[in-house]
Amino acid sequence: MNNLIVNWWQSQQLKFSLKRGDIRRAVQLLQEIQKSGARFSWLEKLFRDKLHTLDDYVILAKKL
Repeated sequence: MNNLIVNWWQSQQLKFSLKRGDIRRAVQLLQEIQKSGARFSWLEKLFRDKLHTLDDYVILAKKL
């Protein structure tokens, strides 16, 4: 039961961090959620995919 509450709280914090534009905190929270083994919500999956896309873009830009 405790893990359920902690996971929910972290998801809420991530959502509010994204609303505030605090990307650094959102990334930290996403990593914590991933380490806990919880399943990602649709918003967390979308944010994770966006980060991977940005990483791919940066790597490609460095090669050019």
